[in-house]
Amino acid sequence: MRTKYNKRDRFSITKYDPRFRNELGYYQKEDWTSVSDIGEIYDNSVLTYEKYLQIEMQYIRAVFLCLDFFESKSVKITHIYKLNNLKKSVRYNEYFLYNQLNHFHLNDRIKDRFAIEILLKLRLREYIGELDLLIDGKSRTEILFGFDYYMYLKTNKDISKLIPFIEKTGLFVW
Repeated sequence: MRTKYNKRDRFSITKYDPRFRNELGYYQKEDWTSVSDIGEIYDNSVLTYEKYLQIEMQYIRAVFLCLDFFESKSVKITHIYKLNNLKKSVRYNEYFLYNQLNHFHLNDRIKDRFAIEILLKLRLREYIGELDLLIDGKSRTEILFGFDYYMYLKTNKDISKLIPFIEKTGLFVW
């Protein structure tokens, strides 16, 4: 017997306030999009390493909120593209983080929350260029990372009760 395919919805989870999007959905406010923007000026203030880390932690919290909401104890790496960016690790004194890169592989199932946090930092700091994570196989729920600091949740489940918790982190869901 075939199971019915349920269409999955894709939700953007980002630092970008939807109030600054035009009618076509393009973000109109100048904002940083990468860890490499640290030191640059956006919205009349310098993006500092500390401010960057604060936003990065909001994304990590959002992922853990998703894991908890779906009662998932692990993530499975369904797509990964690693970048060899030793220069960046030197700039930010992140040798430990850079050295963790080779611990993650396609189809790995990661259960340890500290390891998941390291994996997310590697993606957000662009040691990993592309990363897709399966967080619930039954509903085929995934967390995907796009370019320019975009993160997406794909699911066929109702997440209306999850959204307010993610938005309390300071991120936006749309």
